[in-house]
Amino acid sequence: MSNTQKSAATTNKTGKAKKKREEEARRLREEEEARVRAEIAEKERIENEKRLAEERAIVAKEINELRRRELSEFYEFILPRQDEAHDLREKQREEFQWKRVMQCDGTPDPSSLLEINTFISLWRDEQQRINVEYTMKQTNLVLSLIKELYHVINSISNDSPENERIPIYKNVCT
Repeated sequence: MSNTQKSAATTNKTGKAKKKREEEARRLREEEEARVRAEIAEKERIENEKRLAEERAIVAKEINELRRRELSEFYEFILPRQDEAHDLREKQREEFQWKRVMQCDGTPDPSSLLEINTFISLWRDEQQRINVEYTMKQTNLVLSLIKELYHVINSISNDSPENERIPIYKNVCT
């Protein structure tokens, strides 16, 4: 091999090595740039998440404040009417009881367990039970008493001492 050929081969090898080094340097630069871009993207993502979390917290706070105001307004609206509703319910109950007293038809008071038991016992002991018309009349009377008792149950206010009797009234209906 001649010196020229050796020199060309050496130049060729150095050129290849130089090209390889340049490619390796370019690859490292690109990897570094990609890493930096990824870091920047990650920082932006974290900042966006923080900003969104802060915005959500602000919105949640505003919603809670709005709910508190609405609840306050609701109570301001309801409380005076609650007393009116209670008074109206009591008045209706008194009117119902007065109509019951004025009825004077011999039917038992559906809210009196004693009167209902007496009525049922007398009905059971009667001889006219075989008569279909009489039985239908008594059945209709019982249905109207049950309806009346449901009216009594629904007219009892929550704070009434008679509230404790509701289970007894319901037991009579079944």
